[in-house]
Amino acid sequence: MKIVPLHASESDLISGLKAKDPKAQEKLYTLFSAKMFAVCKRYLKDVGEAEDLLVEGFLKVFKKIDHFKGKGSFEGWLRRIFVNLALDVLRNKKKMELQVSWSDVSEIADDVCEDADVFLASEALSVGDLLSLIEDLKDPYGLVFSLYVLDNLSHQEISEQLEITLANSKSILHRARKQLQLSIINVKKNTHGKVRI
Repeated sequence: MKIVPLHASESDLISGLKAKDPKAQEKLYTLFSAKMFAVCKRYLKDVGEAEDLLVEGFLKVFKKIDHFKGKGSFEGWLRRIFVNLALDVLRNKKKMELQVSWSDVSEIADDVCEDADVFLASEALSVGDLLSLIEDLKDPYGLVFSLYVLDNLSHQEISEQLEITLANSKSILHRARKQLQLSIINVKKNTHGKVRI
């Protein structure tokens, strides 16, 4: 017996969603729930909060599907909804202080960062290990890094979403990169006893 896909193409799926077809909604959830849960968890950290946000996000997608006009990627449109909801939760909870002054950003020796760059080029970590290190960055550093690097928001968009200055967004990202570089070096030291370059 041949199994026929519920919706043969993305456009058929979107049409089904716009028609409020429960099977299309179920198919969308099946296709994207794991990816969108990862987005929720990256920002909220707490599994229970991330699960709540996942449900809220899909409900919003079902309600706002008519706003998707086919410009750009559908998955990107979905992701943006979940990221924006996560940012709303963080703003409402006021979980962190996002104002970081330039004087708060301590500089790390340039040679350490150059070593990390060489290290990254010569011996990359697994994607899972790297995502784990990103998740370990304390907020606001992990938040800004995720928004800029993983979700492709510009510094202008980040500053508007988080209600911080453009300079703060850049400063936080700079510090996050330095912390991540040191974390990578430390992982290799712990794994091999020394950094191999």
